[in-house]
Amino acid sequence: MLNIPEYKEYGGETKIALMDNSSLAFMHELSQRSYPSDGILSVYDLILIPKWVMEEIEDSTYRSTYVEQLQAQGYPIRWIVKTEDLIDLPSAEEWMNRLYDEWPIHGRTLSTGRALKKNAGEISLTILAEVFAWYHDEVDSLTIYTQDTDAHEFQTNAERMLTGKSEFTPALDSPISVAFKSNDFILCQMYREGALTLDEVRQLRRDDRKLTYTRQQADKSIICRKEVVTKDQFIDLIQDATVQILF
Repeated sequence: MLNIPEYKEYGGETKIALMDNSSLAFMHELSQRSYPSDGILSVYDLILIPKWVMEEIEDSTYRSTYVEQLQAQGYPIRWIVKTEDLIDLPSAEEWMNRLYDEWPIHGRTLSTGRALKKNAGEISLTILAEVFAWYHDEVDSLTIYTQDTDAHEFQTNAERMLTGKSEFTPALDSPISVAFKSNDFILCQMYREGALTLDEVRQLRRDDRKLTYTRQQADKSIICRKEVVTKDQFIDLIQDATVQILF
């Protein structure tokens, strides 16, 4: 395990980031190119990484070193295994252990011998997000960093299914809103803050990929689009002040 402290109970943090391997890998790439991406994380009181995501990070020496460098620089990174203290369920420890040990969706086996557990990271992020969203109204902002659209769909579906369920007894009447920052969101943020040039964005966004964004119309109405966007289309969008990248 990386030399990162374990997160054992809620400590009153108001600005929380939940990190996926895909976003950490991207921010590591930015740091290798001497682009100042680390400052994006400076606003958070807690940067939380699920155990399964930590295992994915440890598959790469470069990503592991990057996370330890962030920790050494004072970024409040913690990893988490169990959440029984947060949700106060007697059976939570047993349930979480079984979830980790008996994960039903298996992926490929790495050269290290570790078997990937498909969607494990995304579901871990969803569980953590819902715990914070439904049980801690002290939280001001809760943001998931991921490039994986499954993580977005899992979280939004989980919130929808939990809302109004009689067998679900959260501490709050309605959940705290969960925000997302994808790699495209980070590129847009860095360009608009002057940390990246358009040529640098072109170098970093190498593939056509699906993008969710809003755009203000001439009559001030807002439309939401979800479509595959090319590199050139993305460059045009981030220069348009009426456009907001969602995912």
